[in-house]
Amino acid sequence: MQNFFLPLVFFLSLNIAAQEKFDASKLDAHQFTLGYVGFIGHISEAEKYMEMVSKSPLAVDFFSEVIDDASSKSVAKLYALCGMKKAGGDNFEKYAEKVLKVGGKVSTMYGDQMKKEDIGFFVNRIRHHNCNK
Repeated sequence: MQNFFLPLVFFLSLNIAAQEKFDASKLDAHQFTLGYVGFIGHISEAEKYMEMVSKSPLAVDFFSEVIDDASSKSVAKLYALCGMKKAGGDNFEKYAEKVLKVGGKVSTMYGDQMKKEDIGFFVNRIRHHNCNK
């Protein structure tokens, strides 16, 4: 009897994982921030979502879709690149180059100070520091 249930449970868990859908809009935020920011120090909802998705076996596919999607904004693409790095995507450098080509600046927070930084600054930070705060 146990021999019957073990494959069934395995099949059902794979089937549920395959149906997992992620929401790219949750990576879009007004600012790209990593770690605790703001007056009271909190982690952004977009970063929390990126962290959660990066633990999924479908993470790399999802993050690559966000980067490839022309309608995704710069901040979402940066969170997707960071998530791809955390998830161990084989084509990380290819996608880093795509995000670099977007160009421009994004808003960010350092503590409670808001400023704008070049996208290239963050791409290189993600490349070399693995999305550390």
